[in-house]
Amino acid sequence: MLHRCKVAVSVITAVFLIYVNVYMWGLTPFTDFEFYWRPDSQLVIRYVPAESVAVGLLETGDLVEAVEGMPVYRGQAVYPLPLQTSYLLTVERNGEMVDVDVPFLKQPGALAISYRLPMSILTLAFWVVGIVILYFAQQDNIVALYIGYLFALTSVVTLGTHSTILSVPGAWAWRPFLYVIGVGYLYLGFLPRTKPLSTRIQRLFKLLHGIALGLGMVALWEAAVLFPQGRSVAEAVGVSLYDLALLLNGLGWLLGFVVLVIRTWQMKPTYERQQNILLIFLIGLAVIPVVFLTLLPRVLLDVAFLPFPAAILLFLLVPVGYFFVIYRRGFLGLDILFSRTVIFITLALAMVAVYASGLFLLQHFLPFNNQTNTPAVLMFLPTLALSIYSSRPINKLVHGLFFGWQIDHTLPVFTAALSSKPEIATLETVVKSLGSELHSAKALLVLNNEEGYLLAVAHLGGVDWKPLPLGVFIPFFTPLLRTAIRPHQALHPLLQANEWMELVLPIMVRGEQVGFWAFSRPDGYFNAEQVRFLERVAEIIAVSSEAIYLFESSRKQSLQLLAVQDAERKRLASMLHDSPLQTMMFVTHKIHAVAADPCACQDIAAVSLREQVQTLQKTMTELREICVGLYPPIIELGPTLVVTEVCRQFETDFGLPIEVEVDIEKTFRSSEVLATAVYRVLVEALNNVVKHASATRVVVSLYDEAGWLHLVVADDGVGNSLSNLSLSDLIRRQHLGVVGMVEWAKQMKGQLLFEENWPKGTRIRLQMPLEEQVV
Repeated sequence: MLHRCKVAVSVITAVFLIYVNVYMWGLTPFTDFEFYWRPDSQLVIRYVPAESVAVGLLETGDLVEAVEGMPVYRGQAVYPLPLQTSYLLTVERNGEMVDVDVPFLKQPGALAISYRLPMSILTLAFWVVGIVILYFAQQDNIVALYIGYLFALTSVVTLGTHSTILSVPGAWAWRPFLYVIGVGYLYLGFLPRTKPLSTRIQRLFKLLHGIALGLGMVALWEAAVLFPQGRSVAEAVGVSLYDLALLLNGLGWLLGFVVLVIRTWQMKPTYERQQNILLIFLIGLAVIPVVFLTLLPRVLLDVAFLPFPAAILLFLLVPVGYFFVIYRRGFLGLDILFSRTVIFITLALAMVAVYASGLFLLQHFLPFNNQTNTPAVLMFLPTLALSIYSSRPINKLVHGLFFGWQIDHTLPVFTAALSSKPEIATLETVVKSLGSELHSAKALLVLNNEEGYLLAVAHLGGVDWKPLPLGVFIPFFTPLLRTAIRPHQALHPLLQANEWMELVLPIMVRGEQVGFWAFSRPDGYFNAEQVRFLERVAEIIAVSSEAIYLFESSRKQSLQLLAVQDAERKRLASMLHDSPLQTMMFVTHKIHAVAADPCACQDIAAVSLREQVQTLQKTMTELREICVGLYPPIIELGPTLVVTEVCRQFETDFGLPIEVEVDIEKTFRSSEVLATAVYRVLVEALNNVVKHASATRVVVSLYDEAGWLHLVVADDGVGNSLSNLSLSDLIRRQHLGVVGMVEWAKQMKGQLLFEENWPKGTRIRLQMPLEEQVV
């Protein structure tokens, strides 16, 4: 019901506010004297200033009976239209009826502006805040709906009540709600809250709403029936319904504030308590300056340190504070905007209080000439000192109210831990520690692996995450945060699929997303400072993830190297045992047999010895091949023969057509290390062509140019994207052969380049300086 009436209430209240303001500013004459209705139905001249155009015509206490011969009734137009420069007023003065032609201002004077403008601005602002709260309120958010309706009704009831003094016709239509809003102010003391009110409190509010609505109907009857007859309830019972409404509404504000303070005092240190403290501070910021800088100085000293218009506008902090508390979830800009605004207002009020009160004391208690500006100059320095030395504590106070205790002190701890121990276990510790600091029940850190899958590397709470291919994941580059307006309608699929996620931050490395980490809703909601802190931690994790992957890859590479070494030892042992050693044992046995009886069968012995010689020669060849596999002797002959021999071997073994181009002087000689680098890079490059390129033709070039030796291997295969990968990416994706090629190039103080071989294929270029390599 409340949710369905939002549009209707918004339109009706907007039309009413427009009508009242148009009539009040455009169809009501501007006066420079004060008047009021006493007792509620009689128009009485309250005060005529000495500079008023009505001086000598009107006197304090005059009772206006008619205007232009028409009787005066409250709630109806007092001054006939169209507007005139003067009106004939029939007043009762000292028991006599007097007709006076009173001139009115063509343009609004200071008195008219001070009476109308602050109220117009204040009620319009209350209406805007109330309607904004209503607009964003969900159907199940009863608190937001109630507060929105309350502030919207406050605007029209306040302006309607105020404008009836100026006799705006129909402004009394909102009198039924004159007392209801007072009960609403009391109810504000019980908000915000996460649990429903007790049954006893709910019954109390139902009773109060009933009484308030009954009084409102009496007020409506008074305006519709008694006022046109020139009568009022005050004349009958001695109690003004208008004064009673002011009293009850003020009492509602006071009791609501007291209830809010008591609730906050009894709460445990939670997010809800922090929000209540913030509300108390904002309400105090609206009320305390009005009391101590405006009302009390006016009553006691006949001066207002804070002008009435500014004092009235301070009351905007009350609805704005409730708006902020309701909708700050997910809107980090509100945190920054409101905190900075409150800092400015607090500092400004402190400066106004010091400057205005000090200036007043100097002018009234020290013998200064009225024409001198010495007091103002003397107060400038202490006010300036106040602005300098109080800005930091005020900033700290407001910062604590809006954002609570911060956890920035843990940032160096996380940085040191990840730097000294770059391991997955350290990431798990960081995630659990942050989850505990933020009071988040669940947390998840996901990073991509060398195979292109997003894997959970650390988590807190019962989080279930299945590996997700990076190709189907929709990347994001700014934090994802659920909002208070539509918390269940998240834009990103990640939040749609995981309802427990409240905040998700990307993990970025060199402009690319390599993962993310997510947190569930903490005690309350994430604020701007917490998100800023988590973004800084995310940057540390992004850098640390590179080190962790390098560490893990290095450890994995070391394990693979040990495994390869062990397998190589086993292979060598098997090769030596299965063929050469067994053959030599067999030959040794034959020779021993011949040596045991050399004369028994010389012919057979001769044949046997020839066979054993052949066997030994074959064994020598096998041993030579094993040695060549361990360290090719061709390396000692220089890079030219290395290239030609390796290419010939690949053509023989794999049937791969290779075109060899060598352009090096015959007198060229190089170090053994340079030839080894050429051999290792060339073998790995050709192995990659055989395994992955699906090439039909390969061109291998070796030439020296400008003091550099160039080895180029170009194929017409399918190509690759290795040119876009850094060394850490190569390690993380387990391209260990390519990593070895890069390391050989670095060892020779050269470089390894991966290029596109137009129109298709890959070109690998090894460049090494000769000045330090040539013998």
